[in-house]
Amino acid sequence: MITIIVKHTLLVILLIMLSLVGCSNEQHYLELGNKKYDSEEYDTAISNYNRAVEINPKNPAAYYLRGLAHYKKGEKQQAIIDISESIQLSGGFKRAYINRGVILNEVGRFNDALNDYESALSLKPGDLEIRTVRAYTLFKKGDYKAADREYTDLILEDPDNSKLYRGRADARYQIHSYGGAISDYSKALEISPNDRYILNNLAWLYATSYDDKYRDGRLAIKLAKRSLALNPSDTGYDTYAAALAEIGEFTEAISIIEGVLEKGNKNPILLERLEKYKANQPIRSKEIEILPEAEIESNRV
Repeated sequence: MITIIVKHTLLVILLIMLSLVGCSNEQHYLELGNKKYDSEEYDTAISNYNRAVEINPKNPAAYYLRGLAHYKKGEKQQAIIDISESIQLSGGFKRAYINRGVILNEVGRFNDALNDYESALSLKPGDLEIRTVRAYTLFKKGDYKAADREYTDLILEDPDNSKLYRGRADARYQIHSYGGAISDYSKALEISPNDRYILNNLAWLYATSYDDKYRDGRLAIKLAKRSLALNPSDTGYDTYAAALAEIGEFTEAISIIEGVLEKGNKNPILLERLEKYKANQPIRSKEIEILPEAEIESNRV
């Protein structure tokens, strides 16, 4: 899942819109809505944005901001409706296309998301952020070779961005280019040694690779422990258990998975893992089986 992270500086676009179509009372409700949004009081934020819409139903900013608040509440379809209305009224702007694309990606409408990124690129050709979210959507769509190509082009322009190496590594993992994936994960770790996602995925590859020559259970354990120290997630414990199983520590692997299940995580994949460990069988995986969330930072401007 992609996470939209909105930094609450006042939109340059919002100021322009308000200067053209707004009034002081309308701006008052938008500002109140933003304050409530910042304090994570999304229902109250929406109520204020609603008042702004009532005062001026032609203000694109009010719909856009309300859409973001709906997204934060998990109301993705309503978020799409509001951001779409903002695009219709404004003629479209980069941030609206990106964030609607991100949400469309999350609900599985990959082609629609890609169309939004193309619209955003028509407004800002070559923009690295837009192309990065496009690469991730290609990955989620299952077009791993296209994602690989997109990430490769991005890396040429931004060679110190660990998230790009991580994205390409994930894509290469899925097309069974394990050596390429290891190289990219390793490069990403050089840049961002405390990135728990990179640590986890590289640990998973070393623990479970279908190709014998790439497996290294003890190195996988070290990487998994580093990931868990940064964030003790269920995904991290799953990877750690797989690494332990790779070196024959099935009893400890069973204990870890049972602990995750006891906390309430009933993911059937974990149940399958548990049965394998009880049968003294390690995991063999051609692809990443539990993907971590990928965070994409989206400013309003």
